[in-house]
Amino acid sequence: MTLTFVACPYCNASMPMPDPVPASRKVSCVRCGESFPVQVHESATIVDSPNRPAPPAPVKRRNRRIGLLVVGVMAVVFVGVLIYAIYSRGQRGTRTLAESPALGYLPDDTNVIAAVNVEEADAVRKTRKATGEPDVVDRLFFAESAAINVERLTGLRRDEIEEVLLGLKVDANLIPKVRLIVRTRSTYDAEALRTKLGSFRTKQEGAKTLDSIRPPGIPIEAVLWCATAKTFVITLTPEDMDKVPDQPSKDVNRLAPQLVDLMRYRGEKGTFFWLMGHSDNWEKTTIGFLSKTSKKLTDEERKKLFKMHTFALGMRMETGAVPSRARPARITEQVDPDARGYAADLVLNSESDEDAIALRSLVEGWLKNQRLELRDSTLKGPLYAASIAGDPDDWDSALKSVRDVLQLR
Repeated sequence: MTLTFVACPYCNASMPMPDPVPASRKVSCVRCGESFPVQVHESATIVDSPNRPAPPAPVKRRNRRIGLLVVGVMAVVFVGVLIYAIYSRGQRGTRTLAESPALGYLPDDTNVIAAVNVEEADAVRKTRKATGEPDVVDRLFFAESAAINVERLTGLRRDEIEEVLLGLKVDANLIPKVRLIVRTRSTYDAEALRTKLGSFRTKQEGAKTLDSIRPPGIPIEAVLWCATAKTFVITLTPEDMDKVPDQPSKDVNRLAPQLVDLMRYRGEKGTFFWLMGHSDNWEKTTIGFLSKTSKKLTDEERKKLFKMHTFALGMRMETGAVPSRARPARITEQVDPDARGYAADLVLNSESDEDAIALRSLVEGWLKNQRLELRDSTLKGPLYAASIAGDPDDWDSALKSVRDVLQLR
């Protein structure tokens, strides 16, 4: 017997087509309970009416065993499909950072990761009315005043890029180890990329063909490796490139376990930017050095800040969605097309419960001086979590505040 599967148009659940098919040619969803019409194949059996039962026929023992076996197989398949539908209900359409293909190129010593999924940001942006204003991805990564101008650094436009991942080793050295991994949406022209990035020398290092580059408008020399037809890697020094795997590793557990736990967390749908890091003592790193040169950070605030060991932030676009139960057993969302805000989900982990309380005090005290809105705040042992929302201009102002504290321009 060949099983035919149908998908519920209301909740997307997949289930086997019943055999025989009811005369109404409608079936009920095993998950949400809604009835919907199905297309019936010519060879399918259709029950005309339950009022005229078929005359009884003798059943041989062998046929009975075969029938029971078929029913058993169908039951197993049905239960499997049902479990899968329930389990994946809240996960479809989302991806964790741990599933990013670019992650495989990060060296094991990486302790700070920033990643932007440009395609995810574009997909969410299409659900809104066009306002003509740059979204947060443009503001952070592609505008002239962006914190990291990806277009200037890589020579590629936003619509050519699928994903950008920046991995750092932040330690006691003043200049962190920098590895930038870029995945493009389609095959890029390697020679054109080398030209754009100002390649002036090419040499072979083991399995890697490396180019020394001087990106236009950036007063540094760097190293380029065209790893695959859709992936390239940039580091500041050849020594940094030495630690980049020749083949992307599929073992995410090689990274710090504190980061792995956060990368495997399936955040809110539409998350397009992640920033996370871990250190046993941030005060002994570049961040600690920068904080000591800041005149806008008091000793008490600095003390609270360095109680943190692990941080993570996921940014998503606010759709203005309001859950509503429009029909029985079916939850829908009403989306405001004029919504233009962004939300960030923040997680901070510290050594003790008392340290988490101090961190909450620091974060929420800073928020009082910003135009951002604290949506919710959770304190559970040494872990503090919060969701923060605001319009693009509000986030610009908040980012400027952070830059001023760290004396970054």
